Amino acid sequence: MKALAVALTVVIALTAVPALSKLHAVLGVLALALSVALTILLLRKTESPVVSAPMVPGPSVETKGSAEAEVIAFLGLLQKKGRLIDFLMDDISKHDDATVGAVSRVVYQGCREVLQQHLKIVPLAGAPEGASLTLPSGYRAVDYELSGKLGGSAPFTGTVEHRGWKVETIKLPHIVPSGDGLLPPLAPAQVTIR
Repeated sequence: MKALAVALTVVIALTAVPALSKLHAVLGVLALALSVALTILLLRKTESPVVSAPMVPGPSVETKGSAEAEVIAFLGLLQKKGRLIDFLMDDISKHDDATVGAVSRVVYQGCREVLQQHLKIVPLAGAPEGASLTLPSGYRAVDYELSGKLGGSAPFTGTVEHRGWKVETIKLPHIVPSGDGLLPPLAPAQVTIR
């Protein structure tokens, strides 16, 4: 979980690097994917383990690793449709900007398709970027990152710099336990038999 949080922080930091402006769409998709994965893990850690029905005798059955398996399955979908893992694990510094840009389009389209199939993502701010927005007293502070002349108490009026995003619904791939206690592969190795 710590590695996921660090990866998310690095990806978000990369969006602030002007030289990477061509990759902002891909970095945004990656940040969202990592955020979803981290959220799943955090939510699963707070849930109690699943146990067998009380009428069935025997030991309780825990679903160890199921949250991690679901995260891996979701990232696997991003890999399958958008080659996201290939893109991130490759050293793009050896490629020219035109090649990186062309690959980014494929990554963007595939990952966007996966997100739209499994998540309902909507903007947090009701106003478009550049518009004026007033946050009333009692607004959800976690939904807004304030900057500028801070002081006093709400209502606050400011300019929307980024609308923000939230997930309204999520439909994750269901994982059937393999029984061997191992996590599923992110992407299977592909071998052509001769």
